[in-house]
Amino acid sequence: MRESLSFGKHVIQHLNTQRPVPDTVYANTWPLFSQALIARYCAKRRIPLVLHIQDVYPEALAGKAPRWMTNLANPRCYWLDRWVARKSNKLILISRRIRNYFQETRHVPDAKLATIANWQDEALFNDPPCREAAYGRYSVPKGGFIFVFCGSVVPSAGVDLLIRAFRSAGIRDTKLVIAGGGSDLSECIRFARSSPDIRFCAVS
Repeated sequence: MRESLSFGKHVIQHLNTQRPVPDTVYANTWPLFSQALIARYCAKRRIPLVLHIQDVYPEALAGKAPRWMTNLANPRCYWLDRWVARKSNKLILISRRIRNYFQETRHVPDAKLATIANWQDEALFNDPPCREAAYGRYSVPKGGFIFVFCGSVVPSAGVDLLIRAFRSAGIRDTKLVIAGGGSDLSECIRFARSSPDIRFCAVS
C-alpha cells in the first residue's frame, strides 16, 4: 500500500511541473491507491485519463491476507476501483476474459473498454532449448531439476517466501532461477546471497 501511495504522489508531483498541461494522461501504474490519486488529479483538471489495467484488484489479493482483513477491506477496495473506472475515459484490459469480468463487476460501458494482449506468443516456447545446455548454464548435474520463477519481484509476488521454501526443501541436484525485476529484487538478491543454488537473471 505504501508503495502504491508513494508512486501516485510522485506521479502527481511530476504532472504538476508539466507546462503546458498534458492533453491526456496514460497511466500504467500500481493499483489501487496510485490509480485513485492519478484519477482524482485528472478529474479535477478535466484531463482525459487512459488507464491500463494489468490485473483486477482486490480480487488478485485473494488468499494473500487474513480473511478478517479481506472481509474488512474488500468492500472499500471495490468501491474505490469502481470510482477509478468511472473517472477514467478509457480502460485498457489485457484479455477478453478480464474485460468481460471487469465490465460485469464494475458496471463499465463496453465503449469505454479496450483489449490489448501483452503476453508472449506461446509459439516461441514450442521448440525449447537443449536440456543439456541448460544443465551446463546453471551448473545442474545431468538429470537434475531447475525451478524457475519468471515475473515481477514485488511484495505481492512473495519471492522471499519462494526463496525460503526452496532452502527449506533442500532438494538435491536442483537450482532455483529467478528471472525478473521489481522493487524487491535487491532485497531478494541479498537474502539469497548465501545460497549458491539460487540464481537471478535480468529480463529486458
